Amino acid sequence: MLDVKDSQVTELITKLLRSTPRSWQECVQLEIEERAKAEPGNTKRKKLHLTSQSADTSAAANAGQTQSVPLEDSPVQLVWGYILRQLKRVGEEHVQWQLLDTSQSGVTGHSGKVDFCFSEVQQKAWPQVVAMAHLKQDLQTESQHAECVGRLSARSKNIFIIQPQRKHVMLIAGGLDGLEIVVFFKNQSILRSGLPPLSLNPSCRGLRWLCKLLFSSLPALGFMPELPPLINTTPKDAPTTDGPGHACKVYQAQYGVHRELVALKVGVSAAYEADMLTELADTAGVIQVVEKGTLPDGLPYLITRPFGSLLDIDDSAELIIRVVQGAASIIQQLACRTPPVLHRDISVGNLIYHGDDQSPFLIDFGTAVVAPTGRFEAVNPQSITGTPTFIAQSVLQGEGYTMSSELKSLMYVFFSLVVEGAAHWVNKPIGATALAAKVATFNDQKLFEKYVLQRCRSDFMQAVKRLRNLFWQPRHQRSVIPLQFCQALQPA
Repeated sequence: MLDVKDSQVTELITKLLRSTPRSWQECVQLEIEERAKAEPGNTKRKKLHLTSQSADTSAAANAGQTQSVPLEDSPVQLVWGYILRQLKRVGEEHVQWQLLDTSQSGVTGHSGKVDFCFSEVQQKAWPQVVAMAHLKQDLQTESQHAECVGRLSARSKNIFIIQPQRKHVMLIAGGLDGLEIVVFFKNQSILRSGLPPLSLNPSCRGLRWLCKLLFSSLPALGFMPELPPLINTTPKDAPTTDGPGHACKVYQAQYGVHRELVALKVGVSAAYEADMLTELADTAGVIQVVEKGTLPDGLPYLITRPFGSLLDIDDSAELIIRVVQGAASIIQQLACRTPPVLHRDISVGNLIYHGDDQSPFLIDFGTAVVAPTGRFEAVNPQSITGTPTFIAQSVLQGEGYTMSSELKSLMYVFFSLVVEGAAHWVNKPIGATALAAKVATFNDQKLFEKYVLQRCRSDFMQAVKRLRNLFWQPRHQRSVIPLQFCQALQPA
């Protein structure tokens, strides 16, 4: 099943042994030194004795010797950690996995506590298990061998649960005296390699089997990558896909050692958005690029932070007003850049807040544009982009996008959060119908009272009236600035 040629294995082992000592005791010492460099502040140590039962460890090297190692690590973990990292170093161009410790396996439950986990190297935000290793120092001992394989069996079941697309999974039972590769199939059948000895000799069968597994292709190991759970971010009136931003799928993912929640976007506009966000990295309230790249299927992906919360109609008046005012400030910062930037899709789904201070952020810059004159023309319906419910009246009239039109969209966001039930202008397609609905609702006093004021939360009534007056009294205003907008939201 493994697809690495014997000649490749020989080459890898030759490179490995050029820089690797031939005794486990020396491997332990080198691993301790490497970890000390990586964690200079870790002073927790205890004495551990490395027994002489390892196949290639001389009695002289072990007699009476002890080593100072981290409390949480055993000699077999240190030896394997050293060998695995050295193999990854010498075979870097062939490596398709990253080495994770027990806290990062992604497998839940007691059986998820592994010694080493191999995760797909490209998917840093949603690391998925490729293979695992469970270690016992004296694997040739029948009881330790049986316990090790039993643990692997339990873990294989968990892997099949979290990766239901897999047909098989290869796991490693390892020790200082041997190793076994166990293949668990989804139909509950098992294939075992036997228990060849393990040593740092070029012809050692165990070492060759380990190299074959670690440098085989992911499909050979049974790994079929998939994305994390999709976030349901599709509004009732989905945005158009014109302009530089085309529809992407958005996922909630976990990133790094601390499992930070991040947003993962996959689609053709992810690369465009990544470039735009990189240019805006110094702008407060704009999400940050964590990582960008291309998936194996060729689609661009983008990982951003923070992963925040959307506003809801049940949120407090204080929170809604603070976040909406913060969004107005972000719009101003973007429009005052040199050259100006216009978001072009200000909507309730693209405004989040995050952290203990509930800081506001704009997300989804897939349709954002640089507008040197401060205006981006939209001369026909095909050049209009955004979420229909929130597109400004002036944009629908073909006057293009401006800072004032962005604020108008933000006003519609605010109204959607404080008006009970579906607003009268919701779900109208881009074009004459959408324009007519918005003009009628906000120009006609009776319709404004019927469709807005009578459904408005009482604690927002005055702010709604002031915003309507700001944009429509005595006639439609096209040059509203953020200061005016924020003042209209202030309590009386």
